[in-house]
Amino acid sequence: MPLRAALCLPVLLAACAVAPLQPQPTVTAARLTATDVVVTVSDGRTCRTPWAARAGRMDPCGVDWQVVVEDRPNPLRRAVTGLAGAVGLEVTPMAVLTVTGPDGTRHDYVSPPPVDMGD
Repeated sequence: MPLRAALCLPVLLAACAVAPLQPQPTVTAARLTATDVVVTVSDGRTCRTPWAARAGRMDPCGVDWQVVVEDRPNPLRRAVTGLAGAVGLEVTPMAVLTVTGPDGTRHDYVSPPPVDMGD
Protein backbone atom coordinates (compact mmCIF):
# COMPACT_ATOMS: atom_id res chain seq x y z
CA MET A 1 0.00 0.00 0.00
CA PRO A 2 2.79 2.57 0.71
CA LEU A 3 4.08 1.98 -2.83
CA ARG A 4 0.72 3.07 -4.29
CA ALA A 5 0.76 6.21 -2.19
CA ALA A 6 4.29 6.97 -3.36
CA LEU A 7 3.22 6.55 -7.00
CA CYS A 8 0.17 8.82 -6.56
CA LEU A 9 2.17 11.64 -5.01
CA PRO A 10 3.74 12.89 -8.29
CA VAL A 11 0.34 12.86 -10.00
CA LEU A 12 -1.22 14.90 -7.18
CA LEU A 13 1.64 17.38 -7.21
CA ALA A 14 1.34 17.80 -10.98
CA ALA A 15 -2.41 18.44 -10.67
CA CYS A 16 -1.77 21.11 -8.03
CA ALA A 17 0.80 22.79 -10.26
CA VAL A 18 -1.62 22.98 -13.21
CA ALA A 19 -4.59 24.36 -11.24
CA PRO A 20 -3.22 27.93 -10.81
CA LEU A 21 -2.63 28.18 -14.57
CA GLN A 22 -6.36 28.32 -15.26
CA PRO A 23 -7.55 31.95 -15.30
CA GLN A 24 -9.90 33.16 -12.61
CA PRO A 25 -13.35 34.12 -13.91
CA THR A 26 -13.95 37.87 -14.10
CA VAL A 27 -17.07 40.00 -14.32
CA THR A 28 -17.62 41.07 -17.94
CA ALA A 29 -20.87 43.04 -17.63
CA ALA A 30 -23.37 44.32 -15.11
CA ARG A 31 -26.66 46.10 -15.67
CA LEU A 32 -29.98 46.87 -14.07
CA THR A 33 -33.38 45.82 -15.26
CA ALA A 34 -36.50 47.33 -13.72
CA THR A 35 -36.22 44.83 -10.85
CA ASP A 36 -32.89 42.97 -11.00
CA VAL A 37 -29.13 43.34 -11.03
CA VAL A 38 -27.80 41.14 -13.85
CA VAL A 39 -24.11 40.19 -13.76
CA THR A 40 -22.30 38.23 -16.48
CA VAL A 41 -19.07 36.37 -15.68
CA SER A 42 -16.36 35.44 -18.21
CA ASP A 43 -16.99 31.72 -17.74
CA GLY A 44 -20.52 32.14 -19.12
CA ARG A 45 -22.48 32.33 -15.88
CA THR A 46 -25.20 34.94 -15.53
CA CYS A 47 -26.61 35.84 -12.12
CA ARG A 48 -29.70 37.86 -11.28
CA THR A 49 -30.98 39.19 -7.99
CA PRO A 50 -33.46 41.89 -6.98
CA TRP A 51 -31.65 45.17 -6.45
CA ALA A 52 -34.14 46.70 -3.99
CA ALA A 53 -31.68 46.00 -1.15
CA ARG A 54 -29.07 48.09 -3.05
CA ALA A 55 -26.23 45.71 -2.08
CA GLY A 56 -25.57 42.03 -1.61
CA ARG A 57 -23.73 38.91 -2.66
CA MET A 58 -24.44 36.68 -5.65
CA ASP A 59 -23.05 33.39 -4.36
CA PRO A 60 -23.60 31.42 -7.61
CA CYS A 61 -21.31 33.88 -9.42
CA GLY A 62 -19.06 34.62 -6.44
CA VAL A 63 -19.50 38.39 -6.66
CA ASP A 64 -20.48 41.22 -4.34
CA TRP A 65 -22.52 44.12 -5.74
CA GLN A 66 -23.71 47.56 -4.76
CA VAL A 67 -26.14 49.85 -6.59
CA VAL A 68 -25.84 53.62 -6.25
CA VAL A 69 -28.87 55.24 -7.89
CA GLU A 70 -28.30 58.67 -9.39
CA ASP A 71 -30.35 61.12 -7.33
CA ARG A 72 -30.47 63.85 -9.96
CA PRO A 73 -30.79 62.47 -13.48
CA ASN A 74 -30.70 64.93 -16.34
CA PRO A 75 -33.96 66.78 -17.19
CA LEU A 76 -34.69 64.67 -20.28
CA ARG A 77 -34.35 61.46 -18.26
CA ARG A 78 -36.68 62.87 -15.57
CA ALA A 79 -39.27 63.74 -18.25
CA VAL A 80 -39.10 60.27 -19.83
CA THR A 81 -39.34 58.62 -16.43
CA GLY A 82 -42.33 60.77 -15.51
CA LEU A 83 -44.15 60.04 -18.77
CA ALA A 84 -43.43 56.33 -18.57
CA GLY A 85 -44.71 56.22 -15.00
CA ALA A 86 -47.88 58.05 -16.04
CA VAL A 87 -48.75 55.32 -18.53
CA GLY A 88 -47.75 52.48 -16.20
CA LEU A 89 -44.32 51.64 -17.63
CA GLU A 90 -41.22 51.15 -15.49
CA VAL A 91 -38.01 52.82 -16.57
CA THR A 92 -34.71 51.47 -15.30
CA PRO A 93 -33.13 54.08 -13.05
CA MET A 94 -29.78 55.63 -13.87
CA ALA A 95 -27.29 54.06 -11.52
CA VAL A 96 -23.71 52.96 -10.98
CA LEU A 97 -23.15 49.29 -10.17
CA THR A 98 -19.99 48.51 -8.24
CA VAL A 99 -19.14 44.83 -8.61
CA THR A 100 -16.35 43.00 -6.82
CA GLY A 101 -15.53 39.97 -8.94
CA PRO A 102 -14.48 36.48 -7.85
CA ASP A 103 -10.84 37.51 -8.24
CA GLY A 104 -11.29 40.51 -5.90
CA THR A 105 -11.16 43.26 -8.53
CA ARG A 106 -13.74 46.05 -8.35
CA HIS A 107 -15.41 47.53 -11.41
CA ASP A 108 -18.02 50.24 -11.86
CA TYR A 109 -20.68 49.81 -14.53
CA VAL A 110 -23.10 52.53 -15.61
CA SER A 111 -26.66 51.39 -16.15
CA PRO A 112 -28.17 51.92 -18.57
CA PRO A 113 -24.93 51.90 -20.57
CA PRO A 114 -24.10 55.12 -22.42
CA VAL A 115 -25.20 55.30 -26.05
CA ASP A 116 -22.60 56.32 -28.63
CA MET A 117 -24.20 59.22 -30.54
CA GLY A 118 -21.12 60.01 -32.66
CA ASP A 119 -20.35 59.39 -36.33
